[in-house]
Amino acid sequence: MKEDKNSSYSKCVLLGIIGGFTVLVVGIILTLSILVFNNNGGRGQDVVDEIREYYELFPSVPTLGFVSQAAQFIDVACSEDWSFDIFGYERTYIYGLSETMVDDAIDEYEAALLERGFIRQYVFDEEEIMWVYFYHEEQHISVTLLYLRDAEEMMVSLGPGNIHEQVYGVYIPSNATLDEALLGSWVWDENRAFTYVFYDDGTGRLGTFLGRQDFNWTTYDGDLFLIFDLGYDQSWSYVINEGVLTLDSNQLPGVTYSYTR
Repeated sequence: MKEDKNSSYSKCVLLGIIGGFTVLVVGIILTLSILVFNNNGGRGQDVVDEIREYYELFPSVPTLGFVSQAAQFIDVACSEDWSFDIFGYERTYIYGLSETMVDDAIDEYEAALLERGFIRQYVFDEEEIMWVYFYHEEQHISVTLLYLRDAEEMMVSLGPGNIHEQVYGVYIPSNATLDEALLGSWVWDENRAFTYVFYDDGTGRLGTFLGRQDFNWTTYDGDLFLIFDLGYDQSWSYVINEGVLTLDSNQLPGVTYSYTR
């Protein structure tokens, strides 16, 4: 893909992305330097090729740019380039979209998807970002919108399977208990601004430099379950060894973090 000499960079910080939730979920920091291309700067054939590939991969899913005139196509990448492959996405398409137009564009795109048999699964709307999840039961395709308000960019990620259910479908055993070894504060070893606090009444707090989020917690057979007020749960396999708490996500293979006292 050719790089435009007049391109500019939008730096978007996604904090704690676990299955599409940010900032106060777990404490991953992904700094995405998104290269903005000039659509009129000699990329005409590139854009044609990218759109052709889109419809070859996802023939039943309209592009955001086709549905909404407010969305300006910027770039496309394999989802692994943005670390979205850990969720199961194959491609991520980036559009410029003014915040004054984002609600209308999402409404238009949702209407187009519903008309084609998709269902809307979940909406997560925060000050910095917005996630919207869609799924087609018969075709087994997921479409997720991530809007970055500061950058005024929409990232449309597509992939096979029910990604929202795969990531958020957490079964918590009825006989789960509290492991006293977790009680107290644990600080992420890569950034001390991210802290878990576990209380003996089964409540807890996740703190970041942007604020905090409360949760309930429980454990069972080496698994830690976090239940957040926003209506999503997390499941982690945990081990405490020589004062180090290691969390391995049961929802996102390969996502691992370490915390100390």
